[in-house]
Amino acid sequence: MEERHFAGVDQPRIRTEVALMRIAAAETFMLGHESLPTSLRRLEAAGFDSVEIIVPHRIAADASAAEIAAVQRELANSALDLVALSGGWPLAAREEDRRASGVAELRSVIELAHRLGCATVTSEINGGTSQAETECIDAFRKSIEQLTSQLETTGVRLALEPHPGDVVEKHDDGLALIREIDHPSVGYLYCLPHTFVLGDDAAKMIRDAGTLLSYVHVADSNRQQKIVVGYRAKGYANALETDEFRDTMTAHEHLVPGKGDIDFVAVSQALRDIGYDGVLSAVPFAIQSDVELEHVQQALRSL
Repeated sequence: MEERHFAGVDQPRIRTEVALMRIAAAETFMLGHESLPTSLRRLEAAGFDSVEIIVPHRIAADASAAEIAAVQRELANSALDLVALSGGWPLAAREEDRRASGVAELRSVIELAHRLGCATVTSEINGGTSQAETECIDAFRKSIEQLTSQLETTGVRLALEPHPGDVVEKHDDGLALIREIDHPSVGYLYCLPHTFVLGDDAAKMIRDAGTLLSYVHVADSNRQQKIVVGYRAKGYANALETDEFRDTMTAHEHLVPGKGDIDFVAVSQALRDIGYDGVLSAVPFAIQSDVELEHVQQALRSL
């Protein structure tokens, strides 16, 4: 597959200061087949400065003191900072018991982040269905209302993303919901590999988010028309006519930057336009080599 060359972008329209961003890796997506010590060692060698850890793959929401200490030791043995815990909780579920269970588990994760000295928890706006959109969005609002006090107390911030196949999967709808929540502890997560599900123009969507943008996931994707039909472990979230995924997730990929259709030069300019100074976290699926890992890190630094 050919490497993509980058094109220009419109002039800034929000603000123009140069920001310093953290270069992180969602290590479970890329190196989840490795042990945590090996994963951290490889990420550090590749030049990353931070890491995002997926719950419960590396640590459970209700982790014991000993389990928390074990993760802290592994982080201390590396030069990587823990910048986020990530997962998905059914905050938009219309079934009250399922929604309440999701809120309870996320409360545990927020406390876990606080104990680990981690400033952010990332999550999808999930657990709902577009077949009962109003009911599910009301449930989501209720969930967030029940979490804001703890977020304020702990200083942890929640970064939320619309997600393919869920009750909110379009950028405009997700951003409008975060704006409506209007809480300093709740921000917007833009996931680049979801670009062609969220809308079409990544740079425009980033500018639209402006100061609400609090976290960015970075990987590439082809446009949906170009995605091969058939599930693949490396880089594919799903495909258009795969029964297992067709009704629950819209086709997209998590590829190494430069292997798909996203215009990363335009993305870079948009991030600078809004003065973004948060985390860029790499989320390609199933990295195969240290050379590929270093390429991902360099691609993030080029933003």
